[in-house]
Amino acid sequence: MFNIRHILLVTFVYCLSMTSAYSLDFNDVKKSLKNIKGTAVLPGTDMMVITLKTGETLMMSKNGHYLVRNGEILDMWNKMVIKSFADVDKSTLIDLKKLRINIKELSTYTMGKGKSEVTIFVDPVDCRYGTKLLSQIPINKIKVNLVLLPIINKKSSMISRAIVCAKYTPAEVFSIIRECKWKSIPEKTDCSSLPLQKALVTAKIIGVKSVPNTLFSDGRLLKGSGKNVMQKIRSFY
Repeated sequence: MFNIRHILLVTFVYCLSMTSAYSLDFNDVKKSLKNIKGTAVLPGTDMMVITLKTGETLMMSKNGHYLVRNGEILDMWNKMVIKSFADVDKSTLIDLKKLRINIKELSTYTMGKGKSEVTIFVDPVDCRYGTKLLSQIPINKIKVNLVLLPIINKKSSMISRAIVCAKYTPAEVFSIIRECKWKSIPEKTDCSSLPLQKALVTAKIIGVKSVPNTLFSDGRLLKGSGKNVMQKIRSFY
């Protein structure tokens, strides 16, 4: 299994680096986050309490998306102050480019045709929901970025690493998941696990906690393989 503590640490550091890249009205936030004295996680939440050397106390979501400061809720990804429910809805949209996440650097296998594309996070040992979702997608109508995300169990990590090391083609990886053929894959670890580690960090940042999860080009993220997911995928044909 991958070291979860290491992944969480990398995620936190990466989130701070994204936050510090913002300017305009967020300049003061950028400067303040360079003077962190200490952090602590609020029990039972996804929020952290951050104390600064200046004596100021802030609250920030673990993925760096939201920051509470001086009574204001700041969306650090979209550089906006949340003042209404409409703003909350806008803040849930995910733009990987804005987050400086290069999908090609993850454990990604791209296949399909079409002007629109979707990014699907899957675990290769998920022979239920992942298999169901991929079996319904006509790749001749839409481009699919399939990202291996080993989060189910230890076997997930072993098989995902073996797939990456064996350098399977996108078509072969799609087939492995659609037809649940992971048991026939021999163990192989003679390559870098960095793409998988980046996929795990990305999942932490954007809030992917289960598989499959589908990220659409309009920024919406939907989990599972239900009718609502397929209906939205079809709307992009």
